[in-house]
Amino acid sequence: MDKIGLPVSVLIDTLYRQIIMTGGVPYSLTVPNLPTRDSMTDAEFNAMMEKGYHQAKTGEGLSVDEAFAKIREGI
Repeated sequence: MDKIGLPVSVLIDTLYRQIIMTGGVPYSLTVPNLPTRDSMTDAEFNAMMEKGYHQAKTGEGLSVDEAFAKIREGI
């Protein structure tokens, strides 16, 4: 919040006002359905790992810096 010059107290106050005005939270509170190891079969997990291994060996992957740059773009 410091980077955009917005005190947390102002953000919270604004959120409360939006809840009062709209009668609910002004954004979605859903959790994306991302696959986890627990939700995969061994075959699915092994296929995913094999794909990643192949990408790493053939240079198809991203460097750590490139990966974090892409993550930052989405934030």
